Amino acid sequence: MGALVFRALMLTALCCKVSHVWAQQDKLTVQSAIEKLREKYAVMFVYNASLDLNIGYEGADLTGKNLQESLQMVFSGTDIKYEVRDGYVLLQKIKQYTLNGYVYQETGEAVVQGTVLDVNTGKGTLTDESGFFSLVLCEGRHKIRVSYIGTEEEVRDIDLKSDRMETVFLKFGYKLEEVVVTVDAHSSFHTLRDGKESVQAKDLERGVYFMSTPDVVSTLHSLSGVSSGADPASGMYVHGGDHDENQIMIDGAPLYHVNHIGGLFSAFNADVIEQVDFYKGGFPTRYGGRLSSVLEARTREGNLQEFHGKFALGAMDARIQLEGPIVKRKTSFNVAFRRTLLNLVPVPLLDVISMKQEGNQKRKYFFHDLTACVSHVFSEKNRLRVGLYSGYDKARMNHWQTYDEGMRQETDRFVVGWGNTALSVGWESVCSSSLSMNLTGFYTHNFAEFHYQGQVQVGDRNVEQQRMEETRYNSSTIDDVGYRLELVYRPASGHRLHLGSNYTNHLLRPQDYVRSSLVDDNHWTPESRQTETEMSFHGNELSLFAEDEMTWGEKMKLNVGVAWNLFGAGRLTQSSIEPRVSFNYRLNSMASLKVSVTKMSQAMQRLSSTYLNMPIDCWVFSTDKTGYSYSWQLTAGFYKACSDYVHLRVGGFYKTMNHLIEYNGMERLTPSAVAWEENISKGKGISYGAECEAAYDKGPVSLHVSYTLAWSKRFFPDFYDGWFLDKFDNRHTLNASLNCSLGKKVDFYALWRFHSGNRFTLPQQIVSAPLMPDEEIAPADFLLYDVPNNAALPAYHRLDCGVRYRKPMKKGREQIWDVSIYNMYARHNAFYAEQVLNPDGTVGWKTVGGLPFFPSLCYTIKF
Repeated sequence: MGALVFRALMLTALCCKVSHVWAQQDKLTVQSAIEKLREKYAVMFVYNASLDLNIGYEGADLTGKNLQESLQMVFSGTDIKYEVRDGYVLLQKIKQYTLNGYVYQETGEAVVQGTVLDVNTGKGTLTDESGFFSLVLCEGRHKIRVSYIGTEEEVRDIDLKSDRMETVFLKFGYKLEEVVVTVDAHSSFHTLRDGKESVQAKDLERGVYFMSTPDVVSTLHSLSGVSSGADPASGMYVHGGDHDENQIMIDGAPLYHVNHIGGLFSAFNADVIEQVDFYKGGFPTRYGGRLSSVLEARTREGNLQEFHGKFALGAMDARIQLEGPIVKRKTSFNVAFRRTLLNLVPVPLLDVISMKQEGNQKRKYFFHDLTACVSHVFSEKNRLRVGLYSGYDKARMNHWQTYDEGMRQETDRFVVGWGNTALSVGWESVCSSSLSMNLTGFYTHNFAEFHYQGQVQVGDRNVEQQRMEETRYNSSTIDDVGYRLELVYRPASGHRLHLGSNYTNHLLRPQDYVRSSLVDDNHWTPESRQTETEMSFHGNELSLFAEDEMTWGEKMKLNVGVAWNLFGAGRLTQSSIEPRVSFNYRLNSMASLKVSVTKMSQAMQRLSSTYLNMPIDCWVFSTDKTGYSYSWQLTAGFYKACSDYVHLRVGGFYKTMNHLIEYNGMERLTPSAVAWEENISKGKGISYGAECEAAYDKGPVSLHVSYTLAWSKRFFPDFYDGWFLDKFDNRHTLNASLNCSLGKKVDFYALWRFHSGNRFTLPQQIVSAPLMPDEEIAPADFLLYDVPNNAALPAYHRLDCGVRYRKPMKKGREQIWDVSIYNMYARHNAFYAEQVLNPDGTVGWKTVGGLPFFPSLCYTIKF
């Protein structure tokens, strides 16, 4: 598969290159132009034989122009300078220098993905996560324009005679006297890789969210090729992959379970998130360790000049964010804290969850998270930033019920908790005009635990009593420590080398399990039984990577790279070579074609006994029996800018996944990690499909529509002797979002989601086993089915909408009221299906619904 895809890509690139050369043969070149000038003016051209003159000339006709005017027209925009001397013209290659620098807002915050453009030549670039940019330009005068959405652009005239460093501060506001239509260089139309999407802070503020709380993962669910799974306990399933196949990071530190309230919210607090880079294909070589996607969130650095903040109070949570300088123009902080209100006030949501349940129930839920960033500027070339994330969730449920007129009472108490703590320290340095470095060290701690206590009491005070009690406790933890090193080297114009290394030391404690039982009669003589399980595993992952981003003329860009991964755990050592290729061919100024081929591998798998994204699932390392999971993916896309406001993308993907595992052990809430290799089935997967996205963004109206037609299949010989559909094989997925400004103060937003129903296995018949003469208890019933996941839930769809009102206040403060409605037309979407035995022995099913119509209100004040 890999060799075939790689050859197909190389053939495509070769055909594009050949067609480009053939097209140039019929065009006038600089070489042919100076031949005409030599004949017309009887002048000699003197130059070094290594000087390349076979470059296209697309300027105006030279007829009627004098020698000086003709020379100016021919060599304008090239890297060749000329000098007219007595009877000849001397041609020399113009020296090239590097223009580096940083772009900040006037508050001192780094501008991420700002545009830096040389107006004279049309060469441009984008600032990176720290506001840094680098341009290789020819010697001479240049007009550099720096711009960013929401700020005034700045234009500087620069006479470039050597490598140079520039620092630019952009002021807030727009130039009203002149309207200039610019192209977003960060849009997917202009980026090299097919499958990369970026979400910035301004995008999060305009989104549609549950309980009016901005959320990163919910925004990504609107993209083509991304499925949310079983709403409302949603995860993230990308191009047919599972939810443990996504590499998720914040400031370079990995996170393992990023859901609050079972998936209604993610762990990322949008108040401090500056940008999220999301890859579903075309992965850079610096990323690895997961099969399906990469999500990297970067926190925003604090204001270096003034103190600012935000406080928000909603139906579900309360949030506060503060930022400001510690040392003006040198050191800043940005910190945000979020806490749920579910355990403080009665919330109808919990009543909805508990209704139609037998017995008495009492539920409580609590979560909080803290996100912080401290940054320090040592100089123009050296910066340090420290990031911290801490999140904690805890759910508690008590259930009690009586039977037989009070003679029997059953009580169940269940507590589950999980969370992440991540610390990262990053150093960003400009080593020279052509070399920069980014080094990040990190530590991550992930934990999950549950505690169950069940009690059955028979009898009352007047008769003999018997009490049976069972207690279970389980915990699992992951501790990671490591570094990420990346060097960016720009040897010449049109080349950008990325070199580096990643290392992670893992300590897994997949299961610390304790189970005890107690039986008391009226004489209170206990009979106690207890079992304990403890285990821990060490593992190391090392990655070395290199890639070169090359520009061929004005139409073609190619990124070729390779990553070498080494994994070791105990006596097992495995390695993987992962090629990555991305290709972009610009058909014209308004259309481009992109192709990417990537291989990804994964050395850690998650054991789960349910189809839900549960935080108490445990992680294990690959072994010689399971093999190293890996995937090949081919993506292609056609990008078209129909106008300055309308963009279209049509593409497709084909992905294979190997050495997948499925847990098939005992049906219990948490799978057993004891001898887990004996309780799994090994298999493989395949997914493919077509994607289409259309976006309109002009003035007060923004509309985005995405559609995915996809197939996702699995092959597990232990389950079935052929290919079968995956449980999240959503054939059709459609998302449409609208944001509209109804004046300067009021915004209206709406989001409609649709996807085909998730799949499940429905037995065709339940057969009762006969009771043998020498047996007192009949064996368990047999479930007969033909194909796994042979039934589908009804299609899922809902409409969310809301209105946002903004009221400016004195001293730059602002009040915001946000009223939203979740599931506006109260669609009964199925969460899962229950089996129903029909009188004729066949099996039917009925659905259990998710969240109904739910309004919410949120108040925010910025200061």
